[in-house]
Amino acid sequence: MEAEIEPKAETTNLYVTRRKCIEASVEKPVEGSPPVFVIELQPLQTMDGGKATLECRVTGRPMPASTQWSRDGKIIKVDKTEFVSSYDEKSGDSSLTINEVFPEDAGVYMCYAENQYGHANTNARLTVEGTRLNMSI
Repeated sequence: MEAEIEPKAETTNLYVTRRKCIEASVEKPVEGSPPVFVIELQPLQTMDGGKATLECRVTGRPMPASTQWSRDGKIIKVDKTEFVSSYDEKSGDSSLTINEVFPEDAGVYMCYAENQYGHANTNARLTVEGTRLNMSI
């Protein structure tokens, strides 16, 4: 004897009308943003006569075209011998190297960056200690 299976749910007929689907995307204008230091300057301690490098990283949209360095509020004139500055506009890495540090180089150093949406800065103290002994045997 075969058992009859009765449907337990009602069947509903669905009628779908055809419509044309149009996809569109609207591009929003790219908004800019002011510079932000994502890696800030860190305090640095070095010996008199040693070498010191201050480093930071900035970002922004658009990226700042350059960075500017100052010590105790006075702009540093980069001369490629005593003070060497570098800036990579793609990565935002900026550095200031003092090839031979003297006690008068101690102070608060600031890196400044600017684009058309604003500006930012980061600062840190450079401390110069004692004198480096130059002993020859």
